[in-house]
Amino acid sequence: MIWDVNTGERVHALNSSDWMLNSISYSHDGRRLAGGGQRGTIDLWDIQSKTKLLGLKGHQIGQPICAITFSPDGTRLASGSWDKSIRIWDTSTGKTLYSQQNLNGIVQTLAFSPDGSKFAFSDGSRIQFLNTKSSGEVAQERTQARNRVAQLSPLVDSWIENSKGDTELVLAELDSELKNRTSREISTLRNLVLKKLVEFRQSSISTEPTTP
Repeated sequence: MIWDVNTGERVHALNSSDWMLNSISYSHDGRRLAGGGQRGTIDLWDIQSKTKLLGLKGHQIGQPICAITFSPDGTRLASGSWDKSIRIWDTSTGKTLYSQQNLNGIVQTLAFSPDGSKFAFSDGSRIQFLNTKSSGEVAQERTQARNRVAQLSPLVDSWIENSKGDTELVLAELDSELKNRTSREISTLRNLVLKKLVEFRQSSISTEPTTP
């Protein structure tokens, strides 16, 4: 079940292949939801259409999924299980990109770094770190990120200029624009809006006349 935290009303009811979910995770753009079940399977849903996109199988059947999390760009999903293993999945194909088994204990904690290049998990006795991308891939993504900032900055600047820095008007423009953007563009736009609104406020304060 998905609930509206403001009204307490049920928004969506999604059907799972498992009888009970132990762990859930939203993608960073809020468009997909993943749920790990008691029997060791993982379901991936599209929130708006309420449809199941993928069923992920690879962990030992009958061993519950304890933790799942999306990578920042949403292209990968990591999972930890009672079977003392972790897996990293391709969220578009459902294929396993990486797995590590026979760990010291149950994996209940895992996380990606903000840029998605590193991954950390704990098996109860230690914390391990993995490089999930090559240095070339990281460099390419950073270049693409800089290009997105250069491309989208003028758009955000125009919102702030036209609204004279009115936060509500800028956020309304942002909400309208997000409908036609990719997940990475959405993340860039949100960061730019926050950064530029703060800069606008600071600039406005510094130019206010001081009273004698």
